[in-house]
Amino acid sequence: MSSNEHRGQTEDPPFDTLLGRTEVRASILGALDGLGAGRSTEGILIEGLRESGRSILLWWAAEQARGRRWLTAAVRVQDDGVDALWDAAADLAGELGRLRPGALAVRALQEALGAPPGELVAACRAFARLIGDAADECRTTALVTVDDADRWGGSGGAALGQLFGPARRSMPLLVVAARLPGAVVPGDPVHHRLGPLTLADLATEPWPGFDEAALRRLRESSGGWPSVIKALLAESPENWALEAHDYFEQITAALLPGERRYLESVALLAGTAIPIGLVAKALGDSTRFSDESSTLTGIRQSLLKKGLLYAPEEGHVDIALAGYREHLGQSRDRR
Repeated sequence: MSSNEHRGQTEDPPFDTLLGRTEVRASILGALDGLGAGRSTEGILIEGLRESGRSILLWWAAEQARGRRWLTAAVRVQDDGVDALWDAAADLAGELGRLRPGALAVRALQEALGAPPGELVAACRAFARLIGDAADECRTTALVTVDDADRWGGSGGAALGQLFGPARRSMPLLVVAARLPGAVVPGDPVHHRLGPLTLADLATEPWPGFDEAALRRLRESSGGWPSVIKALLAESPENWALEAHDYFEQITAALLPGERRYLESVALLAGTAIPIGLVAKALGDSTRFSDESSTLTGIRQSLLKKGLLYAPEEGHVDIALAGYREHLGQSRDRR
């Protein structure tokens, strides 16, 4: 979606409700207010497992920026390349060109679109400089949201550090990024780690006909994870506990036996990232020449592709889906 579409109409949220996260939203508002007044501020990094509510926070941030008549663009990272970033640059270049067609910084941005740097960190550095300079010359401010930044791989931390730079220098470009928990980002961005929604989070939402006891039951049945809560709301309260179990069991049922054993081992061995060699040993998979056999490598790669596993650092893995670790542990205990 182009920046013009972002400015001209309201996008539907990625979820129906379940925002909560008052601390994160306060940080976003503080950054918008600070940079809007010309003060130095920090970019915002939101980390959380898949289906933990990252995307709706980015949508909400963009809505607040549009309410302030800022330009907005969304980057949805698909791989470790720069295409999504440069598509956002093109969207913003079109808006900035309409504001001041002859501005030198806008022309520099437009000329750069034809030959973006191929290396990710260099591309983010150029993006930050070009958009920041052009927005400054056009006397406007831009918000860029970056979703699934973990897909940038090992260079992602340094890339985000470049994107967060302009706001720190009081330049009119604020970046709010979301990713799976991962490597440290240079500088000092405002950092939030999303856990399950609390009862207080749920109480901030409109729940017609729900008293505190019902909300408490909803929180307990779902574990506080937004995607599970949304599924439960389509069911009668007396079915919530069973429905929450079935929500994850449908995912598990689609796995091959080796994939299930791999995920259960990761969940059982640690509550955080674990070396792939330890998983291999727990599964009785040993080789003299590497941490795991080629068969186990294939299983791990399949789970990474399915979004159930992720690699927060080289040679380590962790459960990627919010609430799934707890489900795997409970299912194993029942057997």
